[in-house]
Amino acid sequence: MKPLRSAVFTAVERSLVAETVIVIIEEFLNNAFRKGELTVGLVAVRPIEGCGKLRRWYRATISVPLPILNVNVYLADGDPPILVDCATMAEECRDGMLAAFDATGVRPELLVITHFHPDHAGLAGWLENLGLSVAASVGTIELMGYYSRGRGPFEQTVRAFHSKHGTPEGAVEEICNVADWSSLISFPRHPVAFEPGERVAAGLMLVDAPGHCYGGACLWDEAEGVFLANDQVLSGITPHIGYEEHWTPEADPLGEYKRFLSRLRGFYLDQILPGHGEELVQWEDEVQRIEAHHSLRERHLLDLAGDDIVTAYETARRIFPGADSGIQLRLAITEAMAHLQYLVSEGLMERREKGGIFVYKANVGVSALERDLAPCEVTRGNN
Repeated sequence: MKPLRSAVFTAVERSLVAETVIVIIEEFLNNAFRKGELTVGLVAVRPIEGCGKLRRWYRATISVPLPILNVNVYLADGDPPILVDCATMAEECRDGMLAAFDATGVRPELLVITHFHPDHAGLAGWLENLGLSVAASVGTIELMGYYSRGRGPFEQTVRAFHSKHGTPEGAVEEICNVADWSSLISFPRHPVAFEPGERVAAGLMLVDAPGHCYGGACLWDEAEGVFLANDQVLSGITPHIGYEEHWTPEADPLGEYKRFLSRLRGFYLDQILPGHGEELVQWEDEVQRIEAHHSLRERHLLDLAGDDIVTAYETARRIFPGADSGIQLRLAITEAMAHLQYLVSEGLMERREKGGIFVYKANVGVSALERDLAPCEVTRGNN
């Protein structure tokens, strides 16, 4: 691997630090890379162990200006060289992405976006301008079009949704402000749409991944035994499964997500490469942990509802008492909605409209055993 040149060295040179200091810094970083991980400014790069039959995968962890703090993007050599996901449009992310290209020696020609959240898709238009082709699922490209219309239509949808589910006006206003991602995303002009089951490159299949984001997709590299899972399965964190504001009243994201986890066991996987955190080799344990978490959360909601009538906002404030503002409140409400919708679809709760607001109530046929409650951890939201 050739010595890495990045914005870090440029800054050192501009400060006119002695050449010997520059050499020491370069040697330190190159030694770090030989040990398996290279940290440069706001990016850390490492090769994925066990790959190399068809392509070699690398993970680049890039800091992002969001509560989740950083995101994993993945690069692979081969024909064509590939980049999976791309951080936000912040200047530090652009610098980190270029540093990752230098560190790995991969010059990607194809960017695959797993889902349209700003930490995973923000640089898409910028990278397209650099010459990369941009690919995503049909649903993700639909979502791009939805957000690209500007804040006006988006804000109307968000405001109507949260008002309909009992959110106070002040909180609705704050949610509208933090839900505007326009400064974090550059929209590609010519994305290529793929359907689940199609191959975006040789041996790399697009897999439908519902629950975390509308249009979400994973990538399965069967030859290498790796599954690029975006935010569907994370190490030690329960992914945010939310009912997003533009979905239909019949949508059941949690039910679809549970079915995705069941299907995952049918894939040949040596390891899962997540959108945040470390690679998962014992990934089945994480899947079981996530399934158990959601089962417990459902019992919690049934107990909270009891004989009362509750809104999604009231439910969110009870199960996520610390999520009282901004993005965390939005995530709490949409996750509460996903669980309420699932319980309605399973016949354990009923939903009706009262005074222009949707309310939920546990069905009278739900047994005391189904309402039995154990303490429940608060889910950590992420984008």
